[in-house]
Amino acid sequence: MISISWQAIVLGGSVGLALPFAVYLLLKIRF
Repeated sequence: MISISWQAIVLGGSVGLALPFAVYLLLKIRF
């Protein structure tokens, strides 16, 4: 259980960091 919750936190953290960066890249490429 501890390892699963730790993986979920790491996964959510990396997604939370990568999402705004991906949106910024998409907007930069588009415009």
